[in-house]
Amino acid sequence: MRASAAVALALLLLGLLGDGTGAQARSGLELRVVARAHGDGRIEFGLQQRGTSGDWDQRVLPRARFFPAHPRAGRWLVSTPVTTTAVAAATVEVRIAAQRRDDGRTEFALQQRDADGGWGKRLLPRARLFPADATFGRWLVSSPVTAVLVAPGDASSDRAALVALYEATNGDGWRANTNWLTDAPLDTWYGVSTNDDGRVTELRLAETWLWGSIPPELGQLARLEVLDLGQQRLSGPIPPELGRLSRLEVLDLRENKLSGPLPPEFGKLRSLELLDLSENELKSRIPAELAALARREDLRLNNNQFFGLVPRQLGDLALLRILRLKENRLRGSIPVELAGLVHLEVLDLSFNRLDGEIPSELGELVQLEVLDLSSNRLTGSIPPELGNLARLEGLVLRSNRLSGVIPTELGSLARLQGLALSDNQLTGVVPVELTNLINLSGLGLSGNRLRGQIPRGLADLTELWWIQLGRNFFTGCEPRGLRRAANHDLFLLGLPFCN
Repeated sequence: MRASAAVALALLLLGLLGDGTGAQARSGLELRVVARAHGDGRIEFGLQQRGTSGDWDQRVLPRARFFPAHPRAGRWLVSTPVTTTAVAAATVEVRIAAQRRDDGRTEFALQQRDADGGWGKRLLPRARLFPADATFGRWLVSSPVTAVLVAPGDASSDRAALVALYEATNGDGWRANTNWLTDAPLDTWYGVSTNDDGRVTELRLAETWLWGSIPPELGQLARLEVLDLGQQRLSGPIPPELGRLSRLEVLDLRENKLSGPLPPEFGKLRSLELLDLSENELKSRIPAELAALARREDLRLNNNQFFGLVPRQLGDLALLRILRLKENRLRGSIPVELAGLVHLEVLDLSFNRLDGEIPSELGELVQLEVLDLSSNRLTGSIPPELGNLARLEGLVLRSNRLSGVIPTELGSLARLQGLALSDNQLTGVVPVELTNLINLSGLGLSGNRLRGQIPRGLADLTELWWIQLGRNFFTGCEPRGLRRAANHDLFLLGLPFCN
């Protein structure tokens, strides 16, 4: 965008209680939009609230607040929501919407969260076009807009949502349903916790024998932080309305029979830290929108029917500690972007249809404790960089199409307890460095093309209770003491004992 010192932004936003004529409501919270152009062509925007003194407070900048320099014309993009508080704890949640017009100008609108948790229609101000040649770095402001205040309210809507759950999941047959459908306070209902205002904050009903479908009314529980409906007999789709639960931190729906897609609306759950949808019958691509959940630490989508590629955008989940995608129908290569998950402790992509080579960059995941890429179609060699994973306890690469030698660097994994490389196409000898793995309890090398002698030092690994070496081409003798392992296939070797 070219600079022009004379240009000003005029976003004459219509009052959210208005009739479209520009008249504002006589009461409410006054806000205004601020925006500035950057030298790289992006537009940054935020909001300001008028304080009780009549002055404007500091700018509030949404986490996602940059309009790109080269967007597709006519496509509306939105900021992350901003929640402001007025008197008596009344709140308003708004977001800014913007689209690039064919003439290069950018059109802005405002949306407010409705009482039911959804977003209202876009309100288009009379003067709403950000010029293409705005001055770089100069904040421009709109006229004030009066927003509707949403009072904290009572628990009546929460009660209605819980009643809908009870009726949709055969509540009379639950293992426990104390006080449900009574006039008793909601925090005395089995599995329900509330805050001081009586609003539902936690719903923990795991293993309560729920049977039926999840009702969309649960999306009305605006203060909900924990939703645990795991280990039930729930079926049908996951309601996209759950994406409205902006305060949700834990969503556990594991071990049900839920089907259909994973709603992309879950990308709006900005407070979510744990998402466990494992062991269901979900079938869709994994939405790239999940990458917007910056606070997520635990993502478990294993044992479903997800297909397509592993989204490279998952590498943006900077706080992620656990990523389990095993036993799905995922294909393609392992995204190198996953190496950006510097806090990752568990990476399980086993039992999929992944191909290509193992990215050497995975050796940068210094917090990793478990790496399971077994039962895929991976090719190439084992990256020696995996020897940098000093905290690794389990390395499972069996049942792939890996070739080449076993890297000697794996012998430096001092904490390693399990090494499973069976059923590949590995060649060469067993590195003597593996005898340094004093904590090793399981070693699987069977079904490869390994040659030479078995290192005698393996018999000195006192923790070893499981060892598989069969279906190779070893020569020489079998080290005495290996058969102390409770589980072994050494009889397949046909080798004499070493003296």
